[in-house]
Amino acid sequence: MDISVLSNDVFFEKHPDPMWIYDRETLRFLAVNEAAIVHYGYTSDEFLTFTIADIRPADDLPALQETLLNEARGFSNAGTWRHQTRSGQILFVNIRSHDVDYANRQASMVSARDITSLIEGQADQAASAAQQAKLAQRLTDTLEDLSDGFVTLDKALVFTFLNRAGEAILGRDRATLLGKSLADAFPEVAEHPFEDEYWKALAAGQVSRFTDYY
Repeated sequence: MDISVLSNDVFFEKHPDPMWIYDRETLRFLAVNEAAIVHYGYTSDEFLTFTIADIRPADDLPALQETLLNEARGFSNAGTWRHQTRSGQILFVNIRSHDVDYANRQASMVSARDITSLIEGQADQAASAAQQAKLAQRLTDTLEDLSDGFVTLDKALVFTFLNRAGEAILGRDRATLLGKSLADAFPEVAEHPFEDEYWKALAAGQVSRFTDYY
């Protein structure tokens, strides 16, 4: 379809996502909307001197060239790409496009939705998870090096952790205890002072210290 007047269309100009039309042969911008000007920091006239490669980091240009060579005609959902603003800021954008005829040129109309905050949020979550995993491993290594037996139980008195010293003291390896309840693993402990102290500490939410012999 011929959309030579699209640059004057309200939908195109006022759309909240950056949009543009580029020449499929030369890759030059033919029209941009207001959101593109605000997001990228270039004037309309400046955009019209650029190609779509000029708003991308240099490292991404080989991937862009390959995508353009293999891109299907018509509608295309190109996925997430990096773009670069006038200030050098890197934006993550979701690119969708559709072939159009514009000013007697074979062109594509592009929508570039900014998902930078989403991508950065996912990266922050991944970094936080990795940090937590690192701290958890450091704690596990510390507990494994203790000369004292160290055991953790959940609220149902099910074994959740057992260090090497604990294995030696209890005479059981962790593979046979983890995931098993105290009562199933050691039926003789029923009505033992340990169980009473455990329930008291759990109910009070406080540390309980006691000495007993098993």
